[in-house]
Amino acid sequence: MTSEEVAQKINDLVGEYDFPLPVLQDVDRRLSDCQDPYYAAQQLRYLENNIHAGIAKKKVNK
Repeated sequence: MTSEEVAQKINDLVGEYDFPLPVLQDVDRRLSDCQDPYYAAQQLRYLENNIHAGIAKKKVNK
């Protein structure tokens, strides 16, 4: 997966799910500290794990 694809997937998940603010702040800080695409993919997995654990909830369209 390219860094652009990882960034798009992260943006899609953030748009689709309500993550706790500390999770978003942590991912944002980590991504701003390191531009390595493998590290970005690790952050994507972290967000996906939050979804699978039920920590992030799907946004409700009103």
